[in-house]
Amino acid sequence: MTEESIWKKLIGFFGFTEENIDEFEDDYNELDNNENKKIKKKKAKDNKVIKLSRTKDIQMVVHSPESFDDVREIVDDLKESKAVILNLEERDRVLARRFIDFLSGSVYAINGNTQKIGTGVFIFTPPGIDVDARAIENAIKNEFVTD
Repeated sequence: MTEESIWKKLIGFFGFTEENIDEFEDDYNELDNNENKKIKKKKAKDNKVIKLSRTKDIQMVVHSPESFDDVREIVDDLKESKAVILNLEERDRVLARRFIDFLSGSVYAINGNTQKIGTGVFIFTPPGIDVDARAIENAIKNEFVTD
């Protein structure tokens, strides 16, 4: 099973629908113009923005950082109350450890949460967003178990 299909299953587990970033921005432009002025456009490498439907719209972003500049963007996402799935599966172990240390400290500073949901895969959430990492991990494992 490809990495892309694993991510789609993870996203599906949450009940999210994947949206193109441009489509997200179009939807967001319909909101109050005052809010639009606060929106900071970011470069969108391979990141995916997922809109969660709840009382309050929550965004989830998937990142596979390659440098500390990318990690700073992740912290900016967290400060903007976006949940982040961090994929470090293909990163050097030492560099991945530095990324995790930096992000863990940043999440602690904003009173957020950090959870490991798989080998090299973590979820960082801002305050007020709780995720059951064990349920996610079990769901992913169950997807790959055949009877």
